[in-house]
Amino acid sequence: MGCNAILVGTKKPPINMQGCHKGDAIRRSQVAPHFVLSPPSKRCMAAIAAASVSGHKFVDTQGNNIPANEAYEHSELILYKAMVLEEGGRLEDALRTLDSEKGMIKDLRGMMEMRAAILMKAGRLQEAEQQYRALLQANPDHYRYHEGLQAAMGLRPEVPAAETSATTAVVAATALSDDQRARLTALYADLIATYPRSSSCRRILLDFLQGEAFLALADTYVRKYLLRGVPSLFMDLRPLYR
Repeated sequence: MGCNAILVGTKKPPINMQGCHKGDAIRRSQVAPHFVLSPPSKRCMAAIAAASVSGHKFVDTQGNNIPANEAYEHSELILYKAMVLEEGGRLEDALRTLDSEKGMIKDLRGMMEMRAAILMKAGRLQEAEQQYRALLQANPDHYRYHEGLQAAMGLRPEVPAAETSATTAVVAATALSDDQRARLTALYADLIATYPRSSSCRRILLDFLQGEAFLALADTYVRKYLLRGVPSLFMDLRPLYR
């Protein structure tokens, strides 16, 4: 990829954008207003420069007159714009960008993931819950979507930073209140009924069940994979040893 952005309609020499990320504020401010005028092959570097302008300002995208061969790149630019607004603390502006330009975004899954995360940051938990449920419809075995749904519903307690990823779910389960445990059990009973082919819904349920209910589900879960001779079963169940 080249590093020179061509400023359309000017007689000035092109700005060399290599090194714009190194703190050259003057050159970044020169580039920012012009990045949408750069040719497609140069626009990514210009976007990076524009994002570095103080205040996380971002010039408007081009609108609806996007050539077909640039549609996907423009879609990525919209997502990048929303990300910059989010990083600048302008959460509502980021959400408005995603919602108003949804029709031009090609990566709908990526847009939904970004929107769910921003809704969480903005404290709009009910909307975040709806977004994570929509993501689970697309992929009910995606653990991050389950974590997001649990957090949006207030069912995911804080875990000490020292814990490893392998034990995070189990450690979180030990900090659950009886009410949270009951709500999680009801939630995953519903998810299992909705997505009967999802192994993740059953596996996640094991993280917080206790007593006879745990033993009954664990027996069913383990037998299925033992009969199939699944070699990764031990690693799957290892976090449950406590």
